[in-house]
Amino acid sequence: DTEKAMTQLASVLDVLAPQSQKVVMDNAKTIVAHRGLLGVLGFVLFFVFGSLVFGSARLVLNQVFRVEQRRGYLRGKGVDFLVMLATGLLLMLAIATSWLLSFLRSLTTALPDLDHALSPGFQVLGELSGFIFTFLLFYLLYRYLPARAVTSVALVFASLTSAGLFHLSKWGFGLYVQFAQSYAPVYGALDRKSTRLNSSHSSVSRMP
Repeated sequence: DTEKAMTQLASVLDVLAPQSQKVVMDNAKTIVAHRGLLGVLGFVLFFVFGSLVFGSARLVLNQVFRVEQRRGYLRGKGVDFLVMLATGLLLMLAIATSWLLSFLRSLTTALPDLDHALSPGFQVLGELSGFIFTFLLFYLLYRYLPARAVTSVALVFASLTSAGLFHLSKWGFGLYVQFAQSYAPVYGALDRKSTRLNSSHSSVSRMP
């Protein structure tokens, strides 16, 4: 629920950005308090800025694929809008799949032995489903955004490569967060000690 999410956000900010915790939490509470109006506004802005993002992606992919004859403005915007809708549906399907796996996992918690036996399988299914949806996303972008379609082999290879690199970066960022949480107390103590030493040095240097 919302309260649990706010608590988790506060705990993460307390480790990674303690000085900004109060400001970020105040902004988050304001957003939650006005989420009705902000939800409608966010929905409208999603379509506006989403169209701009997919339009920029279309221009970049046309340059990467060296497309000389491009679509007209209206046709290009129409394709951007359709791809944006398809991406949204794909995201909703990914969320529904993740929820289904979580629900099935919750059914096994009452049986510890069964939960322990099926836990690796659920983890593999979660990672596999995430990779499949990421692959489908890049396939959708590479197939329909450029004005010229590439060959099927190149399309599959490019989508697999992009999905693989995306998940590698995701795992790398997860390791970074774990590293930061593990060493934040040490670095925080060293930073405070360094600040005290600098203050002492400044005080001594100002003495006549």
